[in-house]
Amino acid sequence: MLSEIYNFYLLCIGEVFVVVTGFTSIPAATALQILILLGIFRDLVFSKNAYRPIVFLASLTIATVLFTGIALSFRHMFLPLLVLAVTAAFAVLYLIFTEYRLEQRFGGSA
Repeated sequence: MLSEIYNFYLLCIGEVFVVVTGFTSIPAATALQILILLGIFRDLVFSKNAYRPIVFLASLTIATVLFTGIALSFRHMFLPLLVLAVTAAFAVLYLIFTEYRLEQRFGGSA
C-alpha cells in the first residue's frame, strides 16, 4: 500500500501528463486519465476484497468518457462543470442516505 502523500504526488504528475497529452489527442488523454486513476486506486479494482470491480471500472470509464464528450461539445466549461457538481452532490447525498439506512437497520455506525 502506498502512502497517501505518494498517491497525491502520483496524481499531480499524472494530471500534468494528461494535460500535455490533451494538447495532442483528446481520446488519448481520456484513456490516460482512466489509467492514472486505476493506477492510484488499484486496491478498489485489483484486490481480492474488491466490491464489484467490473461495475467500478465500467462506471469510471463511462463517466470519464461522458464528461469528456460533454466538455468538448460546449464552448465554455461552466455548464459541464455545473452538471458535474450537481451529479457529485447527488452522489454524496445518496451515500449519506445509504449510511443512514444502514445505521437504522443494524443499529450502529456503518
